[in-house]
Amino acid sequence: MINDILSRATKGQPVPEVGMGATILMVSDRHAATIVEVFGIGKATAVKVRRDIATVVSGLRHDGSAEYAFERDPEGMERTYKFDGVRWREIRRNAETGRWIIIDNTSLRIGSRSEYYDPSF
Repeated sequence: MINDILSRATKGQPVPEVGMGATILMVSDRHAATIVEVFGIGKATAVKVRRDIATVVSGLRHDGSAEYAFERDPEGMERTYKFDGVRWREIRRNAETGRWIIIDNTSLRIGSRSEYYDPSF
C-alpha cells in the first residue's frame, strides 16, 4: 500500500534529468535506480532507468531495518516509464507494431533512491 501511495505522490517531484536517482516501486518492494535517458513520447515525458547496486551498510535486509549505500550498475536491468499525469507507469515497445504499451508491473518515483524488501514475503 505504501508503494501505491508513493507512486501517486508526484506533485512537487523534480523534472527528470539524466543521472538523477529514482525508485522502482514494485507491489511491496522498492529498488534504487538511476535515470539514464529522458525523452518524449508525443506530449508525454518518458524516462529510462537502470537499477543500481544497493549494499546494506547497517541493519538487516529482511526485517526492514536495513540502510543502504547505492552505486550505479552499468550492467543493471533497464526499465522505461511514461508519466500519465498521475504516476510514472512502466511501458514497453511492442515489437510488432512499434507502439508503446503500458505494463502494470511497476511504477516509479523520481528524485530519490530507496531500497526495501518486504519481510512478509
